[in-house]
Amino acid sequence: MISYWLDVILCSLVVITKVIEVIGIALLVQFIFYKVFKINLYKKFWIFSDKLDKRINEIF
Repeated sequence: MISYWLDVILCSLVVITKVIEVIGIALLVQFIFYKVFKINLYKKFWIFSDKLDKRINEIF
């Protein structure tokens, strides 16, 4: 029984670590793009998302 709970705790820690890692990589990529190319990826994604939302609303 203790082995089961140990597996659950370790899997949870791995998942949390991977989520933090992905967020960190995304922030690093955005920072590099902004410093090197002067492109704000978050703003570009937000504009793209708004345009896509408008198109989908027109369809439905």
